[in-house]
Amino acid sequence: IGSFGAGQWRPLSLDPAALTPGACYILARATPLRDHAELRSDSPPGASIPADATIRIVRQIEKGGRPWYRVQVIAPAEHSAEGWVSSADLTDQELEIAR
Repeated sequence: IGSFGAGQWRPLSLDPAALTPGACYILARATPLRDHAELRSDSPPGASIPADATIRIVRQIEKGGRPWYRVQVIAPAEHSAEGWVSSADLTDQELEIAR
């Protein structure tokens, strides 16, 4: 899904506050992975998910007025992990739906 702009195909931007549990997404840049959703977005992350990694949304909760996602990092295999990602950390990056 996308559109043409200035003669180039561009994917439609996904809303990081409206990701679907069970769906998989590819991250455009490194993203903090936290052990607990109780941490604020400005707390130091426990780890970082690398750019181009694929994540699966396990569940979503609301914390501090924004969605937090429990995710599984499923690719690349050497970075497999599970933790929490704030929707604020997904803002301003092009998320892709993984096929």
